Amino acid sequence: MTEIPCTPSGESDWTQRTSIGGVDFLLRFRWSQRRGGWSLTLSDADGVPIASGVALVCGVRLLERVRDARRPTGELLVVDVRGTNDLDPGYGDLGDRFALVHVTDAELS
Repeated sequence: MTEIPCTPSGESDWTQRTSIGGVDFLLRFRWSQRRGGWSLTLSDADGVPIASGVALVCGVRLLERVRDARRPTGELLVVDVRGTNDLDPGYGDLGDRFALVHVTDAELS
């Protein structure tokens, strides 16, 4: 399991380039005030979307329904570093109490 650094630093919408499994991706994080949660858009290195508007929900396989061959191998998960898993990440929690992690296929089995 590899943690993907992502800290809002007071931003409600930002994009970062991140290597996942040795492949570069663009990750766009957006806070929805109306929904009260974070979402993720995953794009390839050229900025072409692979998955859009994926809700960052604790303990859910974020890419489970993504069938695009360009998606990272393995899975992305949001984990509660406190281990309580009683909430989803709030505005100030992403990168602090909650971490975005990449789990390989081997680690999933």
